[in-house]
Amino acid sequence: HRKAAEAKFAAMHEQQQRQYQQQLSYYRQQQQQYEAQQVKIQKEKERKQNLALMEMGLRMMGGQTIQDSISSTAGTLPIPQAPTAPSLESLQNQNHRITLPNGSFFDCTYNPTFKTTNCN
Repeated sequence: HRKAAEAKFAAMHEQQQRQYQQQLSYYRQQQQQYEAQQVKIQKEKERKQNLALMEMGLRMMGGQTIQDSISSTAGTLPIPQAPTAPSLESLQNQNHRITLPNGSFFDCTYNPTFKTTNCN
């Protein structure tokens, strides 16, 4: 009975870990996209600044007054938020009733710190 309960809790823990790894993978992908976007924005900003400087130089050479050119801002993606790691406390002190084939049952509590199960 204890083995069945431990297997059940271990499976729950494994599922939480898989979900966390998927979330972490998605977060890393978002983070890479965000960083790539920031690099692209910075390069575009530098390009626009260089064009503005060239325009200012041409105007000065042509005898015109200096006029500021303001570049429009680009749309941005939100900063991705890191997922939180699953807490072992979510499994701690959870009572689970295991029904045996003969109809009797056991109430079990799982301790994820020591990976043990106590059944009554």
